Amino acid sequence: MTRRARIALYLVPLAVFALLPVLVQGAILAPFGWPVASVLPDYVFLLSASAFVAALSYSILSLPLLAFARTRKLIGALPVIAVMTLIGTVLGFVSENAYRTYAFRRLSVRSKPLIAAVQQFVAERGVPPPDLSSLVPGYLAAVPRTGMGAYPEYRLVSDEGVQKDTGNRWILMVDTPSGAINWDVFVYYPNQRYPETGFDGVLERIGDWAYVHE
Repeated sequence: MTRRARIALYLVPLAVFALLPVLVQGAILAPFGWPVASVLPDYVFLLSASAFVAALSYSILSLPLLAFARTRKLIGALPVIAVMTLIGTVLGFVSENAYRTYAFRRLSVRSKPLIAAVQQFVAERGVPPPDLSSLVPGYLAAVPRTGMGAYPEYRLVSDEGVQKDTGNRWILMVDTPSGAINWDVFVYYPNQRYPETGFDGVLERIGDWAYVHE
């Protein structure tokens, strides 16, 4: 095997496991994303976690074999491939979380005109709108979409339960499941007083919103 081919072989597991989680998130969060993609993170996680465990186990077990020239030649490039797999899976987990946080931070900025329209409705009429369609055409030309293919719609909730539970007369929500059995949500509180836990999950502040990790 040539030196160039050997380097390419080493880089394949690094590239695959580092990029696959981000590509899946792109299929979910991009405007052209599709809802069915929201179940894929579970499978990517299982694949990456299995590869990580296998690579870590092999790396540890192969250490004694590296001490002898004959066994080093026998195992060949496998230890390097295992290490590249470890690095790739770690980079994949980190980059997936960073990309998702970045995407929702951008969504919090895109949502400002919608929030302003709801606030204007409340200021003029004294009550929250019953639904977002009530903002059209007086306050918005059309009900906005989120710009995320798998999570396209906002929900406005203004019932008595919301006021009792959150201290807000209304809140905005975007359902953001990430996996086959997951009920994450992205939520906006007008009073900006987010608890550490709620909606059966842990809240992470992102911009003026909070992401609920179910």
